[in-house]
Order: sequence, then structure tokens, then C-alpha cells
Amino acid sequence: MRANSVGDTERPTLVLAPGMLCDEAVWAPLAQSLDGEAELVFVHYGEARGIEAMAEALLAQAPARFALAGHSMGGRIAMEAARIAPDRVTRLALLSADHLPKPEGEAGEAETRGRYGLLNIARTEGMAAVAERLLPTLVPKDRLGEAALTGPIKAMIARQTPDMLERQVELSAQRTGQAAVLAGLTVPLLLICGDQDGFGRAPFQAQMAALAADATSILVEHCGHMVTLEAPATVDAAIRRWLFGPA
Repeated sequence: MRANSVGDTERPTLVLAPGMLCDEAVWAPLAQSLDGEAELVFVHYGEARGIEAMAEALLAQAPARFALAGHSMGGRIAMEAARIAPDRVTRLALLSADHLPKPEGEAGEAETRGRYGLLNIARTEGMAAVAERLLPTLVPKDRLGEAALTGPIKAMIARQTPDMLERQVELSAQRTGQAAVLAGLTVPLLLICGDQDGFGRAPFQAQMAALAADATSILVEHCGHMVTLEAPATVDAAIRRWLFGPA
């Protein structure tokens, strides 16, 4: 796999931002398909804390101009990067993501308690236990028995650390709305989401598409939150149209 942060005059550069408790493995099918056709940059957030710092870390790893795709939390970070450096982002793709602030009142507090509960599990029982707890939210119930799908997801989560999860839980707890970022976009926007997304992202795809001047929205049937791994052929076809199409 050829992947670096140096632009190429013949091939587009695609920067790939992973979501919570994910790494470059979440992009594996797409990366394999695009190998040799695009320069791929897999983002690592390192010790960055807060959405702006994570977006700055992304921008530091990217070339001067690039297409940008983010999955889940990575979509939120990608939107922040587009806000900070709109002249550098040539296209934006958001997968299993939303643009909303944290819910107000008890709903938001309950969400935060749940995520800090996961952090407690990570510190007391380990990351493998976190993977087991999260899996039913990440993929549809009738696919939980598919080891070829769930095995790599569990292994990916188990590779992460409680300290990383803590930084990502903080980001989630502090998130604000990003509708203005979408409304200000002047580049092609691609939205992909599973119709059975366990975090309830599917209903917001139409809202996000309506905000942007040039948006394509794809709702994938019988698909959960891990759309890149659950429906790789659909994601690959959509990304190719978006990445190699006219600006």
C-alpha cells in the first residue's frame, strides 16, 4: 500500500480520518481498491485533545490541497478541518456522521454518562470488553454472527487505548453544531450512511445535504454504523464518483 502525505500531480490525494476507536483498518477495503489510483493519507490524532487540535493534527499530515473523507467522529473532525482551511479541501465526504451539537438536557447528559461508562470499562476490564459492549450498536443484529465482519472491528477497537478513548469521549461531550460549515462549502460533498446506523445518524443525511450547495447523499440499505466495512462495494463506487468526478 502506497500511502504518504505528499501530493501527486497525476493522482488525487485522499486524506482519511477515522472515527472513535478506529484506525486505518476502517478504510481497508477502500484503500485496497484505490491503491495505485490515489495517494492515501491515514490520519493519526496522536495526543491531540479537542476538536480543533485534532483538526490541526489532520491538516499537519495533509498536503497543500486534498480530498478529505471522515468516518463518524472523523467526519466531525473533517468538518472542522474544512472550516479552518477551506482553501485546502477540494472535496469532502462524511460517512456515518452528523452535524448536530450534543443534545441538551437529560438526553445529552445520558449520552455523556454512557460514554464515560465505556471509559470506565476500558480502564477496568480492557479494550476488548469495550469492543464487545459496542458491537451491537455498530452493526445490525442479524450480522453479529459474521466473524469476517465483526472480527476485524473487535480487533481494531482492542488495539486502541483507554487514554485515546478518554480524549475522544471529551470531544463528543463538548461537540457543537457544524451546520454553518456545511452551508459554507463550495466543494462537492458526499454523504454516506447506513439506514440502520446504531447511533441514529440516518435521519440527518437529508438535512446535511440540504445545507450544502453541491451534495450527494447515499443511504445504504441493511447497513449499520461501520459502512466502510459492511458495504465496501457501495462505498467504493460512491467514493470513486466523488473523487474522480468534475470539481
